[in-house]
Amino acid sequence: MLHAFLHGKIRTSLDEAEIGGNLVERFRDCEDFLTAAVFERLRYLPGDLFWKVLRKAMIPVGSMPQIVGNLTQSEFWPSWDVSAVVNDRKRCEPDVWLSFDSVDFVVEVKRSDDVRSQEAKQLALEWIGFHEQSKERPMWLLMVGGLGEKDVTEFCVQGYYKEILSVLKDSYGKVGNVQLAGTSWQLIAKSLHEVLGDEQVGANSQIVIEDILAVLQWHDIHWRQFVWLESLGRSAKHYCSILDTSLEGFARRFHGRR
Repeated sequence: MLHAFLHGKIRTSLDEAEIGGNLVERFRDCEDFLTAAVFERLRYLPGDLFWKVLRKAMIPVGSMPQIVGNLTQSEFWPSWDVSAVVNDRKRCEPDVWLSFDSVDFVVEVKRSDDVRSQEAKQLALEWIGFHEQSKERPMWLLMVGGLGEKDVTEFCVQGYYKEILSVLKDSYGKVGNVQLAGTSWQLIAKSLHEVLGDEQVGANSQIVIEDILAVLQWHDIHWRQFVWLESLGRSAKHYCSILDTSLEGFARRFHGRR
């Protein structure tokens, strides 16, 4: 959230609230507020844990690195010059740049998981912008949200991969090594829940992860693991407000219809 204010990303929401809008709802729907609130806190985690959370959530084209080292640099909404390659645009602005010891990540965020709002041309420009600044560094493009799916599929990410390659070649005459992965906010919430359950995660990191989950929940982003009633032990069923026999009967009837 701090970086959203520092980069002037919240100003529009505040101005609209002053003329009659609902400030809470403006923040809840604000892509930049969500981006800053989540990724600021992810940076507070140890490098290996930060990467574990991201890697578990990502659906990549190919294989992502197992180890990336420590986070050495990061920037929100960097502005990169693309004028040497692109005729009709001078600069591009990804949402987050993360530089680890061995690899960089350029993150493009969209607010909704349900709406397909990621754009191949925008991602291609960010690929160009990065390589115009840091030609020798390996880099992954990461799409967060905007894929039209909560449970992101490899087929979906592969489709974007092909589109980006086509844009780079046909529009900008570029042929290069594009490394791409995608995820949803819901999959990030799932990854955080799974990591939080690891007994090896330290107390300070647990606090950070719980804060991120609280941010996601405030933005109506949830992840719940569904458990079939028949898989519950009898001792657990005693806490339900209906009879055990009703639970067992429901489970039998449901599976009988399949």
